[in-house]
Amino acid sequence: MENVKNLLKLYENLHALNKPLADLLNELLPSLSPDWWRICVIGKIDEQDVRIITRRGITELNELDMGVLLKILLHNWQDLSNMYKDRFDSRKEKLARNVREIRNFTAHPSEADVASADFIMYFERLQKFADFIGTDIDNAVEMLYKENEKNDREKRNRLFDLINTKVITPALNCPDLIQDIKESVEDTFKRLDKTNTAKELYNWFYDALDARRGRQVYIALRDNNLTAFEDIINEFFDIYWRN
Repeated sequence: MENVKNLLKLYENLHALNKPLADLLNELLPSLSPDWWRICVIGKIDEQDVRIITRRGITELNELDMGVLLKILLHNWQDLSNMYKDRFDSRKEKLARNVREIRNFTAHPSEADVASADFIMYFERLQKFADFIGTDIDNAVEMLYKENEKNDREKRNRLFDLINTKVITPALNCPDLIQDIKESVEDTFKRLDKTNTAKELYNWFYDALDARRGRQVYIALRDNNLTAFEDIINEFFDIYWRN
């Protein structure tokens, strides 16, 4: 997969905009209905999302991920436009739909490679969207890092378990995987086992995906129908960036 670092930067920016978007919806949705949670949130999302919200006992918008928040925004757009005409115009709606496409792309990163010029366009759209929801993307990313320092050890363990369960253990147990690749996977396990914080794991993950040897391991794992690190990017970053 090309442009790995650009992809990871997209994840970072999207997660940074999660809270500002939730804050905006918290500010505006109550003006649409006194029963806004039921009508403007639960009533505007898929049954699968409703089940997740119910199972997890979610009662606040900032507990929802960017994908769900964008659905809520877009499905309430007409009502918001009727009340806030100058702010919710058709150009901004198109921008919000563009951001949803970017988010969907990051959710399926191994399906296609994207040219560097396309990534530049993605970043420009995220900056415009940040302006629309009332934040600066650089400041949002800085705040995201500060918030992410909470519960770091617990996150480290969850990230380690994800990598070990979905990538490392299946690879080491695969009889058809060549020994050279197995040794690389085993070395990876040893390095990760020595990490003490989520940030250490994050930095390793960020660099490993862009390394030449990482690409060789990726190809070998996929050739054997095994899960590679690239296949768990979405889960990894969701754990890392969600508090």
